[in-house]
Amino acid sequence: MKKMISFLNMGGIVLDYTIAELWHSSVVMPRWQSVLLALGLFFMDSVICWANWYCQQGAIMEYGYPRVKIKKLKKTIRDDSVIERIFMVRLCREAKKKGFLIWLCWIVNLINVLVFAAAIVGMIGVMITSVAGWAMLLLLLLPISWLLIGAALRFIPDLLFLPSERNRYKWK
Repeated sequence: MKKMISFLNMGGIVLDYTIAELWHSSVVMPRWQSVLLALGLFFMDSVICWANWYCQQGAIMEYGYPRVKIKKLKKTIRDDSVIERIFMVRLCREAKKKGFLIWLCWIVNLINVLVFAAAIVGMIGVMITSVAGWAMLLLLLLPISWLLIGAALRFIPDLLFLPSERNRYKWK
């Protein structure tokens, strides 16, 4: 067991440190490595935030527009401005059926947009500071943790309000 712990803790990785200690820590790395690291992690964060946004949009469309075909709804969404599509303002405001799930998905989406902005700041910070702790936490930890927190917040409401989720977890 002791060998396993020492293997996981090689180089003093995250296991023995608090978030505050990681925030104030720093890694010495050549500039080209920090740029490659920042770009790779930012690509991962972009995919995570896009997937989270897409899930929120799907839940809003399924709950808020129960009798409207999804293809027809997506065509009307294409006419919206980029800001309206990102923040889903019109999609939530003009929903036929309004309720708790619409507002929960909208709030999760707004926080998702803020997390993406923090990831951009983290990417720039990693490039400029050669992997400072605060920038690395913004770039690595924040998007992944928000994806998990958002999924946990929406799990029970999705089971209660979305027909597709009720059918998926139907007991026989």
